[in-house]
Amino acid sequence: MAEKLYRYKLWEKGVSLKGAVFLKVLSEKPQDINQLVNEAKKILSPQDDYGNLIEEMESFYQDLEEKGFIVSGATEEELRKKDRV
Repeated sequence: MAEKLYRYKLWEKGVSLKGAVFLKVLSEKPQDINQLVNEAKKILSPQDDYGNLIEEMESFYQDLEEKGFIVSGATEEELRKKDRV
């Protein structure tokens, strides 16, 4: 019997290099968008425009949230509640 293989499930957009970085900086520890962008800028070019990165990251994370892969919220309690749904 062959071994079972695993991989990330890709959706219609696929995951770009930036998307891979956005996934890498995301963790179970709640972080605001500014913390996430600062971590991403350490991996991406420091010359990347901060405002554009925020917009791209928010759009990317919103897409993941709509597909049920991540949660967002104003408080840690809200995150926990959404995570249990």
